[in-house]
Amino acid sequence: MAPWLALRGGAGTTFRGPPAQQLEGNLTALQIIGTSFRAVDINGNPDLEPEKATTYSGGVILDAGGFNASVDYFRYDLKGPIEQEPTQGIVNALFGASGAANCGNAAFAALQQRFTFTGAGCGVGNVQRLRTVYVNSANVTTSGLDVQASFRGELGLATVTVGATGTYVIDYKTKDVTVEGIVVQPAFDGVGLLNYQTTAYPVPEIKGNWYVQGDYDVASLRVQFNYIDGYTDQRGAAIFGPNFGALAGGSVTGGKEIGAFKTMDATLRIALPTGSTVSLSALNIFDRAPPFARLDQNYDPFTASPLGFTAKLGLSQKF
Repeated sequence: MAPWLALRGGAGTTFRGPPAQQLEGNLTALQIIGTSFRAVDINGNPDLEPEKATTYSGGVILDAGGFNASVDYFRYDLKGPIEQEPTQGIVNALFGASGAANCGNAAFAALQQRFTFTGAGCGVGNVQRLRTVYVNSANVTTSGLDVQASFRGELGLATVTVGATGTYVIDYKTKDVTVEGIVVQPAFDGVGLLNYQTTAYPVPEIKGNWYVQGDYDVASLRVQFNYIDGYTDQRGAAIFGPNFGALAGGSVTGGKEIGAFKTMDATLRIALPTGSTVSLSALNIFDRAPPFARLDQNYDPFTASPLGFTAKLGLSQKF
């Protein structure tokens, strides 16, 4: 093998036992059911089993002169992940597009009993609360690529490094999820979707950053551009009532396509011979707001930050 080229790979298995709070107790949250916020109980489950994962990875490393790069493929096979039953899937399965599609259907009787209704009876507009449980949910397979590259060279008396890192998600596939014998969430690939009220988290297809760093004597300055790809809210075009329209720019369809989140940071770091290190960071220099999403806080907290321009000062001392 050439000295500038290396290959790596590995495989492994792991497991995670359920936390105590998921084995017993009850948590109540407010979630959108129909067009209104309703109470959703999330009950512990003493019969939970550990979730298991089999992982695979392999990659190529290049290191020639000042250039360094790597490309790694990863794949995770998750068996029985511990998750809350999907609220939106349960709602869709029982009520359908009509709002009462399977009310009174004997095959859906156990699912219907998960809901508490007003005196008006079964119907999406009459829901008071929903009972869900933590379960060992459907198996999940996800894979993707991790990429990094950098070039380091001299510029006068300074050393300059230009680089980038990123992750590209190829797939995030989950199998059918059933509740009370009913398929409430058909198998799907969550890449590029918000995945709200499903068993998946938001999965932007691409995340990464690009940076330039200069080092001179005891000082180091790094400027970094951060990027999180846009993605789609997979729910219908009009999921809220007309009062929500103003928050979506005057249209209830706003926010279905969630834009990319782009920010710029800069950090100055001075490492003194005394062992003291002083750092000053300017985060989100251009004060970018998170892209609008049809969620409680009007943005997706899993992928974006509501903080605008932020300054951070750090001081450390080695002894």
